Amino acid sequence: QRFSLGDEEDPDRFEDEDRKFRLCHTAAVNPPMETSNALGANFLNRHEVVLAEAIYNQCISSASWHMSHAQAELAADEPIDAEFWIGKLHRALDDMENARGLGVKITLTTFFKKLCPRASHLHLRMFHNWLKENESLQEIKKEAVLRQERVRNFQDYVSKDILPAKVRQELLQGWEENRADGPEAMEKEDFIAKSCPDFFRAHCGHHLVDEVLGKMLSGHAERLQDLAEQKAQLFAPRRSAELRSCRKIDFVQPQVPLQEWQWWNQVLDLLEVHNEPV
Repeated sequence: QRFSLGDEEDPDRFEDEDRKFRLCHTAAVNPPMETSNALGANFLNRHEVVLAEAIYNQCISSASWHMSHAQAELAADEPIDAEFWIGKLHRALDDMENARGLGVKITLTTFFKKLCPRASHLHLRMFHNWLKENESLQEIKKEAVLRQERVRNFQDYVSKDILPAKVRQELLQGWEENRADGPEAMEKEDFIAKSCPDFFRAHCGHHLVDEVLGKMLSGHAERLQDLAEQKAQLFAPRRSAELRSCRKIDFVQPQVPLQEWQWWNQVLDLLEVHNEPV
């Protein structure tokens, strides 16, 4: 962890494998490329690359590179720093319009090169890799929302009243009357669970199972939310407090407490009991 680059990207890692190893006994080899942070404010960061892609897609869709600051913000669906607009975006849009008039092939890579003339082919690869990272981040955010929803659904379920004996008996009568033989026959408890009204819990369950499973679901949801926030910090605007507060990911995780470990084993033993709803 001490020697890792952390948030700073190394463009050399996007080099072809057969060109990464640099060693020569007859002449000096090219030194490693500067990282994105070392290149300073004149270089593009992740947030600006994502903005550029959104604006590029809008220009391709409208078949025009003439765009005002307000139109660019609408295309990006967020405010755009005036300095970035004046210093890079507006100039790059004009250059793209001129290039189109000259018959130059228009691609996202071309736009990146107009925005950042100092970018080498490795830097351009890095920009495209950042876009893939952003796509992955959006998927992680969606999954984090789903996991939070699962936690709420579980909490709602365990807080429900237990199915009254009278209602259970009525369901059992229905099962008896409609029971079928063969591979598609439904077990009694499965029928009750499926037919149980939404405002009741089919079985009383076990308090330890409810507690441990609830903590596991919450822990999974929290870890994924933390991961989403950590990755989102990498895409924060250049001068935002969110970017400054970006923290390193801990490589060494804390050990599971002995009591927690024992609870897990007890729950697994309970879940292995057959013919007894838990």
